[in-house]
Amino acid sequence: MTAVELRQLRAGVVAKMRGLNDSKRNFDEAEQRQYDAWTQEADALTTRIRRAENLERSESSLEGAAPVFDANGQPIDPRRLLAPIGAGGSSMPDLRDRGGSPQTRSWEALCRRSNVAVDMGQWRDGNEFFSTVIKRIADPRLQTRAMGETTLDQGGFLVPPQLAAQIMNLALEDEICRSRATVIPITSASAYYPLFDSYDRSGGSVNGITASWPAEHSAPTEQQPRVELVGLQAKKFMILVRLSSEILEDVPGLTAQLTTALGRAVGFHLDSAFLSGVGSSTPEGVLSSPALIVQAKEVGQSDSTVVPENLTGMMARLAPGSWKNSIWICHPSVLPELFHMPIEIGTGGSVVSPMTRDAAGNLSLYGRPLLPSEKVPPLGSEGDIGIFDLSRYLIALRSELRISIDQSAAFSSDEVLLKLRMRVDGRGMDAKAQTPANGTDSLGPFVALAERDS
Repeated sequence: MTAVELRQLRAGVVAKMRGLNDSKRNFDEAEQRQYDAWTQEADALTTRIRRAENLERSESSLEGAAPVFDANGQPIDPRRLLAPIGAGGSSMPDLRDRGGSPQTRSWEALCRRSNVAVDMGQWRDGNEFFSTVIKRIADPRLQTRAMGETTLDQGGFLVPPQLAAQIMNLALEDEICRSRATVIPITSASAYYPLFDSYDRSGGSVNGITASWPAEHSAPTEQQPRVELVGLQAKKFMILVRLSSEILEDVPGLTAQLTTALGRAVGFHLDSAFLSGVGSSTPEGVLSSPALIVQAKEVGQSDSTVVPENLTGMMARLAPGSWKNSIWICHPSVLPELFHMPIEIGTGGSVVSPMTRDAAGNLSLYGRPLLPSEKVPPLGSEGDIGIFDLSRYLIALRSELRISIDQSAAFSSDEVLLKLRMRVDGRGMDAKAQTPANGTDSLGPFVALAERDS
């Protein structure tokens, strides 16, 4: 039987348990035996569900995939663990943004790629789930999934996927990177994304492959392109919130308010890491990528200014293949420089602005979307404005969101600690900028303006 069919069976057993429990204040001997038998049956089905889920994930990785190995030499399925969503013939749409405007990269899509059902399980709604967790009710519907995480304080309870989807989709609304990046759903601590080495095109090679024009009866030159694995390590991302017991017990619409607050916080901090993270214990952000090209300021340029030559210079360093996916990102303090940037046309004194705005108020700069963000450095700093192809940025996400409640840490003040935990990593695909086939200036998917403060 499939995991879905087993979950349906278990839901039926739990419904019978609830029906008997709700109809009787005290069980007689026969009713207690029946209730205990149903409890054992539900527990056995839970074990079978977990085995079925593991088996289905294992079977999906055996369907003719090319061998790719992890850091320990163990084979992993590159389509399920490494391929971008929508690649490899998947029936899901290609969710990478190819025109610059955000497209929905939903948590449901990630869960489907990881064989996780997006539903509330046997929970009626999010309020019932949170109430059960907060009150520490011993409920068989609560699940702890990680090895050794068998208590609430140690491992927490797995949030129902539908509730996790609400939190993560709210986060997505405010994020710049995740809606445009290449997202890899992973089910282990690490993943490796295979790429052809295409950094040096000076000899005419593309992805390490050079074409030839052999004469009749002549063989072409044999080549062996170099493939590298870009490694990602799932890093712990946590939010810890202190709440009063009164808020948890009395506030109407608790789930909606918690979902909104957590979603906005998750979106802000993930985006900050994907843009400006320094690596190591955090994702390596776009502005820390080894492939980042920093465009020098103009000779004699004043401090804390942006001039037209800065913008055209950055566009000239963007890899041509990245133009169709590129967006501008700037700090809000840069906007006055752009609004007041005139470009003279001809000899008649006419001026135009490189920045335009459509009827909906969306900004564009030289035809590419412009997104102001406080998550990049302010005016005058390196990276206060740049042009980026975020489809060349990798994000690894595990499709598990875990919430824990601790009532002991602030017992004397009658408060509880709520902890949200997930695992994520991010980094650029490219290890360095490209040497073009013609010309001397390097090109790349990420270009930022240099510091202009003396």
